[in-house]
Amino acid sequence: MFFCSKKRRCSTNQIFLKDMVVEMEIGAYANEKGRKQRVRINITAEPSIWPTASHDNLSETVSYDILVKHVQAIANGGHIHLVETVAERIAEACLSEKHIRKVTVCVEKLDIYPFAVPGVEIIRAK
Repeated sequence: MFFCSKKRRCSTNQIFLKDMVVEMEIGAYANEKGRKQRVRINITAEPSIWPTASHDNLSETVSYDILVKHVQAIANGGHIHLVETVAERIAEACLSEKHIRKVTVCVEKLDIYPFAVPGVEIIRAK
């Protein structure tokens, strides 16, 4: 969320969920079907509302619990072939929230290679 005026500097407020690891059925290859793999999810969201320090009120912000619930629902929703699809579904779910206007989603498959972590990162906005 950007605040700009002649009296104030511009700033961005974000909420995030880092390093959430879920087990889900994912993969396009035959050896990936019918089994779960560990996937790490990172989400950064820009809300359109933000609490003032004097109010300290949850109703004035977006709870990161919402991000967790969206990830869990997608992870438990059945087999998905591509990490790109997982990222798009998470972004779509987050942007369906009234007060989220932009989201960055990173999805990584942790069990593919012993020497690297493949994945994708997308940025989507309303």
